[in-house]
Amino acid sequence: MPQMRKVLLPIVTIALITALGITGCGTSAGSTACPTYTPYPTYTPYPTYTPPPSSAGPLWPSGWKDNVISWQDAGQYYGQTMTVEGPVVKTYNSGGAVFLNFHQDYQDHFKAVIFPDDWGKFPEPPEKLFLGRLVRVTGLIEEYQGAPEIIVREPGQIEMAVDTSCPPCSPCLPCPPCSTIVPTQPLATPAQPSSTPTQPLATPTEPSATPIQPAATPTSPAAQATPAPTEVVVSWQDAAQHYGQVVTVEGRVVKTYNSGKVVFLNFHQDYRAYFKAVIFPDDWDRFPEPPEQLFLDKLVRVTGLVKEYEGAPEIIVEEPGQIEIVEE
Repeated sequence: MPQMRKVLLPIVTIALITALGITGCGTSAGSTACPTYTPYPTYTPYPTYTPPPSSAGPLWPSGWKDNVISWQDAGQYYGQTMTVEGPVVKTYNSGGAVFLNFHQDYQDHFKAVIFPDDWGKFPEPPEKLFLGRLVRVTGLIEEYQGAPEIIVREPGQIEMAVDTSCPPCSPCLPCPPCSTIVPTQPLATPAQPSSTPTQPLATPTEPSATPIQPAATPTSPAAQATPAPTEVVVSWQDAAQHYGQVVTVEGRVVKTYNSGKVVFLNFHQDYRAYFKAVIFPDDWDRFPEPPEQLFLDKLVRVTGLVKEYEGAPEIIVEEPGQIEIVEE
C-alpha cells in the first residue's frame, strides 16, 4: 500500500498541473487570461458655480424701479406711464422746444420734449445738461408723427445715472468732449393750422415747412437761441448733401410766396424739389420789411440747420441774422 501511494501521488500531481494548464487561469499556458478587476470610477462632483465679479456700472439715485423699459421698446407702451432708460445721443433747442433724442434718426425713435415754460426749472439748459448722459425719463408715453415721446414738465421726471466705473469727476472740471453731434431735430408740436399753405395756382401746393410749438413767443434767452453760423458755405444746389448739418447756403432767391401762414424763399422755380428758406409769422416783424419783398431776386446767404421736408432741403429762419444779402 505505501508503495501504491508513492506511485499515485506523482500521477495526481501531474493531473492537477495538466488541468491548471488547460484552464490557464493566471498562467501563460492558458488560452484566456483571468479578467482583471476594474473598480468603479471615482465620483467627481460638479464644479461649484462661482459668480463673475460684479462689474461697476451705472448707479441710479432713486434705486430700483419695476417699470423701467428700454428706449427701443417705448413704442410698445403708448398711453402708459413708464420709465424709459437710454443714452441721450443728440439734443436740439429749436426755440420752441428742447428735444432729447435717443437715436441719431430722431424722426422714428423715442425722444423727450421740454417746452420753454419749463427750461428755467433746470440748473442749466436741458440741451446741455443731458447730452451724452445715460438717463431715465418717467412720464406718459405719447405718439407724435409715428414716434414715441414723453413730455417733461418737471426736473424730477429725468434722472441721470451715476457711473461707478470711474472716480467721480471734480464738479469744477468741464465734461469730456462728446462725439460730434449735429442737431437735426424738427419742432415737436405743430403750430400751423391743419390746412396746408398753398402757392399760386401756377404751381402746386407747398406744405408748411415744419410744425412748431403753439406757444407764445418764448421770452427766455435760451428760447431765442438760433444755430450758430459756421464757416461752411455751400451752394443751394448742394444743400441736400448736408442734411442734419448747420451750414451757410448761398444762392439767389428767384421766387417768394407768403401764404398768410408762412413765407417761402425759393431758390428754384420748381420749389418742391429744391432748397428753400422758410419764415413763420412770429418772426416776420423782425425784418425791416416783409421778407417776401426784402429778399426777392437777391443773392443771399442763409445760415441754419438743413432739414429734409417732403424730399427737399430747407432751413427754418427764426432771426434776421440768419440771412445775409450778398448782392442786390
